[in-house]
Amino acid sequence: MERLTFEGNFCDIAQCKDVSGGSFCEYGYCDQRRVWERLKAYEDIGTVEEFAAYKQTVDYAKAKVKEIQDRIDARAGDNYHDETKRTLILEERQGAYITILEAAEAALAAKEGERE
Repeated sequence: MERLTFEGNFCDIAQCKDVSGGSFCEYGYCDQRRVWERLKAYEDIGTVEEFAAYKQTVDYAKAKVKEIQDRIDARAGDNYHDETKRTLILEERQGAYITILEAAEAALAAKEGERE
């Protein structure tokens, strides 16, 4: 969806105070400005497609975390307190978080690329 609003203030473009016969402005907050700000807020949320892509990314990250936790639990077994295994588990966990962050960053970069 193409944006109808822009980053700026509605009052800067409306110039209500310059209209002959007085100002329609009610203490700096007229009905037109309310509509503008509501539309701007809606556009900032994004489209249904953008939300679906975001949800897909979140679902992927949740599934990946679950998979990693299951793998760590299976690997740890009864020897979780063994220092060597504990070190390996922590290293694997840190690597997994990096993988999740990289996947999320790639999805966000793709989303930003679609907007441009």
